[in-house]
Amino acid sequence: MRQLFFKIYLAVLLSLLVFAVASAVLWGQLRAQRDDEYLGRQQEVAAQLIQNTLPSASSSVADQQMALERIAHDLNVNIAIDDAQGERIARVGGRLPPFHPNEPDEFSNRHDKNNRSASPITRMRLNDGRVVTVRLLPPEDDGWAKWWAFAIGSVGLLLVVGLVAWPLSRRLTRRLEALHHSVTQWGKGDLSARAHVAGHDEVSMLASSFNQAAGRIEQLIQTNHLLLANASHELRTPLARMRMQLELLHIDEGDEKQCKRKLAIVKEIDEFDQMIDSILLGSRLDAQERLVHVEAVDMLGLVAEECAHYDGVSVEGDVGVMQGDAHLLRRLVRNLVENALRHGRAPVHVRVAFKDSEVYLDVVDGGDGFSGVDSERIFEPFYRGHAKSNSKGVGLGLSLVYKIVQHHGGHVAIMPTAQGGHVQVVLPSVHAA
Repeated sequence: MRQLFFKIYLAVLLSLLVFAVASAVLWGQLRAQRDDEYLGRQQEVAAQLIQNTLPSASSSVADQQMALERIAHDLNVNIAIDDAQGERIARVGGRLPPFHPNEPDEFSNRHDKNNRSASPITRMRLNDGRVVTVRLLPPEDDGWAKWWAFAIGSVGLLLVVGLVAWPLSRRLTRRLEALHHSVTQWGKGDLSARAHVAGHDEVSMLASSFNQAAGRIEQLIQTNHLLLANASHELRTPLARMRMQLELLHIDEGDEKQCKRKLAIVKEIDEFDQMIDSILLGSRLDAQERLVHVEAVDMLGLVAEECAHYDGVSVEGDVGVMQGDAHLLRRLVRNLVENALRHGRAPVHVRVAFKDSEVYLDVVDGGDGFSGVDSERIFEPFYRGHAKSNSKGVGLGLSLVYKIVQHHGGHVAIMPTAQGGHVQVVLPSVHAA
């Protein structure tokens, strides 16, 4: 977000600077045009004064030259006199373009085509036929002073523009940062996160649209969880009836075929009941933002108790106590071990290790391990991966493991191994309220 802030800040800064420079250029052109007009008018007045102070055409060239020198000194001008045929009579100062007999009389405030950077010149035809050419001299150059003034003014303008653009850009990006934070929190699972709406511009409209969409999605998810939990709960009633009917059903103990069929039905009902229990637990975890029951748990003892129900599972590790929900932690260990036995092969090794303020639970089996696709999607609900065609289960075990770990503030990952599958769970030993 800092990059966006500086981009907006620089864009505003450059826009204001371009506007300032363009305004200065335009003002300079208008000022130059006005100055040229004003200078031309001054020269016309000067030419009129010169006509009144010049000696007559019958005066000697020396007298006319002396008069021009006096006028040039007093008025700070370049001046020349030509006769009616264009012959130069006298001149004082820098070069002035000669007069041509066929030149129009309306010659005033024009630039010398051979010296465009010089001040404009003014010509005036006197009553006796002579032509006076006048150019006002610019003031003396003050050297580097004006460049220093220009530099200081530019730096001052830059500082003023920067100070004005900074709060404007910061205010815009601060609102975008707040919106980004809300979207990030919502994306991490906090469906109650909402953006603060302020103002009536496009950013506020975006924040308002996000809040509406987030509220609608949160409502749909809650409705879906509630529907799933209610449906799962209602399914338990007919399952209980089916189990009771099977128990009351009289089967000849000597009929081996009927006994196997009854046991198969009971097993299917038990698996269905376990799936419903997993769905209910997952829905309850989705509805809870934090753990409800937190207590001190002997992790190694808990793992040993759960693993004692299975053959081919060994347990080792460090003795220590962590804070968490004992019921959920038992379910976590049970699902990990059952997944290792069901989709991998015995032996299964379970290790508990306490490092710093974290608890490491590693479950390693002797199976074929996880494929690349399975490692990325194995914690998704109802995903069974490459083993779905030749193994039991519906793909809820590891998804429940993921949710339980998340509620304890930890993380779970598939670890790379040369042989077998390796799932590692890392939990904080102290629960953050």
